[in-house]
Amino acid sequence: MQHKKIERLMLFSEVAKQLSFTKAADALDISRGYLSTQIKQLEKELGYSLMIRSTRSIRLTPQGERVAAGMESISQTLVDLERRAEYENQCLEGTIRITAPMQFTQGVLLDLCRRFSHKHPGIQFEVECSYRSFNLVRDNFDFAFRATRNPPENMIAKKLFSYSHAVTGSPDYFSQKSVPTHPKQLSNMIA
Repeated sequence: MQHKKIERLMLFSEVAKQLSFTKAADALDISRGYLSTQIKQLEKELGYSLMIRSTRSIRLTPQGERVAAGMESISQTLVDLERRAEYENQCLEGTIRITAPMQFTQGVLLDLCRRFSHKHPGIQFEVECSYRSFNLVRDNFDFAFRATRNPPENMIAKKLFSYSHAVTGSPDYFSQKSVPTHPKQLSNMIA
């Protein structure tokens, strides 16, 4: 029955704030009779009067003032907790570990990380530049950027974009060697 006592204390807090049963009942959207009964029950449980009632006004007793101050403190603590929880839900912080190829990292990823960190200063990035296939779970990576048609089956893969490889070289080089038309011809060109 502890929850009923807490409910009664909260009802009393509204009466103490309004100094009126009618206004408090309206603010709480309950009947004046129910409110009055709950405050009388609270005073009985506590063993002392919280208010001095007259036909025209309500005044708090010294005990009532202490209880009202304590309830105001509890109410403020609840508001602070709610604000903190809301802030923590909106605030991003921590380290994101990524593995990506060097060229992609330099051409795209570093700029994305910089912009994201500017927007969310609590986030840091650790980027491993390599073509090595890591086990993301075992090696403690949050995600990887890879060029593959066959991602690991235990991972979720999303296609970001398509690309193609191209052999580039100076016109002088290609005038001495023929322009390759197949990847196998590349080994002959290097020799």
